[in-house]
Amino acid sequence: MSIYFRQAAASADAISTTEAVRNMVPLAQQPHSSIKNEHPAPAPDEGERVVTIDMKNIHSDTILSEFLAKTGATVIHPSPDEKSEMRQIQERTEHAAVDRAIVKKFIDDKRRAERTLALAREEAEAIRAANHSTTPAMLGDAADLVAIFFLAWVRGLWSFEPEEGRTDEAGE
Repeated sequence: MSIYFRQAAASADAISTTEAVRNMVPLAQQPHSSIKNEHPAPAPDEGERVVTIDMKNIHSDTILSEFLAKTGATVIHPSPDEKSEMRQIQERTEHAAVDRAIVKKFIDDKRRAERTLALAREEAEAIRAANHSTTPAMLGDAADLVAIFFLAWVRGLWSFEPEEGRTDEAGE
């Protein structure tokens, strides 16, 4: 990795930071970086110094310490407000993972129930088709309902037990 540093201009006609940013080479025209040295780092311009750090097969902690030593940079630790904000982001990320799992389970259960109901309807239709000649027309829909409820009960999607706190219409 090559890091280019411009020396501070000592002359009175030094350009402002805004003007320097305007004069920068656009990203699309900057040279490519390369691991295999296909695009070597360009030579420094006049008034620039280059710090080179070998990063190949080196742990990130070693790279950081070498960067700090060679560039004279200092580590800036987050302020209490920034630490609080990072903690909040971490908590939101954890809550989001839990919420995603809950929603996925809900959607999976809903799809499973829909597939089971569709299968029960198909089986009820097959039963109705098989019994069509023997079942009176009036009882056809009732037979379908009985078949659907029976299949739902067999698959554990429906229960004959009343819900807690509910009684039948007679109040018993």
